[in-house]
Amino acid sequence: MVRRKDKELDVALELFNNELGKIQNAKKAQAAIQEAERNKEAAIKALKDAEGNPNLSSEEKAAAKEIWVETDKKLKQILTGENIEAVEEGDQAEIIDEPDVLGCGVAVEEMQETVDTEKAEKSDLSVVEETDSDTSLSNKEVEVH
Repeated sequence: MVRRKDKELDVALELFNNELGKIQNAKKAQAAIQEAERNKEAAIKALKDAEGNPNLSSEEKAAAKEIWVETDKKLKQILTGENIEAVEEGDQAEIIDEPDVLGCGVAVEEMQETVDTEKAEKSDLSVVEETDSDTSLSNKEVEVH
């Protein structure tokens, strides 16, 4: 990651990228669960069809039952978190370090300039307020004398 002069921005980018990775991993896990559920449903249908078909041999019926048992086992493994095929280790979340990092259509540099400008304005306002309070104290001192 490119280091910027503002550590707060670096931290925000890192948090954003971590959350993005978590969301992508959750979507992949949900997709794996849905696929396993579809496979199980298809295996159940094939098993029912095999059991209802008198023309199939007992080996073909046993094979259909074995497929159903395997798909059920895979679904249970995915649901318990034992089988993490859906989230491959090599498939990391994309780290976004582009000008439009925040997805709001404003480049990071522009956002940083805006933040710096606002900080400067706030510090200018605090200086003006201090000057005003000093002036009001001077006026009170003059009135008291």
